Amino acid sequence: MLKILLGEIVDAEPAFAQLDKLSTEGKLNFQVTYKTARIIKKIQPELKDFYEEKQNLLNKFGTKVKDEKGNDTDQYHVENIKEYTKYLKQLYEVEVELFNIFPFTKDELDKVTGLSVDNILKLGKFILEDNTVEEEKERKPIKLNLE
Repeated sequence: MLKILLGEIVDAEPAFAQLDKLSTEGKLNFQVTYKTARIIKKIQPELKDFYEEKQNLLNKFGTKVKDEKGNDTDQYHVENIKEYTKYLKQLYEVEVELFNIFPFTKDELDKVTGLSVDNILKLGKFILEDNTVEEEKERKPIKLNLE
């Protein structure tokens, strides 16, 4: 299981789009393509929820910008930017649990060409660090409180 902030998933979205594009072009090996597909499948519902909630915030705190003909555009004018930003920040900080996620190893990504430094940084928690071995915790003895 991977615990990750929703904002980290949103930030990683362009990197996964680039990996998907490289896969489509036949530039990724099977293992990286498979992991990319699995991760994208797991994060899609989280991204869908994020964009729906962001749209709700825009609807609540903003109004659609109209073009010169008076038609609505895809842009919004947010009247209360402070409140909008407060709730958007809360949305970014929602912790999500992703199950059956297998992060990329550095060796796997070492063979990938065409991935920018920016996109590698955006992958963040989706890359297994060398020192991600869980530390062993001290065992607590089992004792009954017999009073």
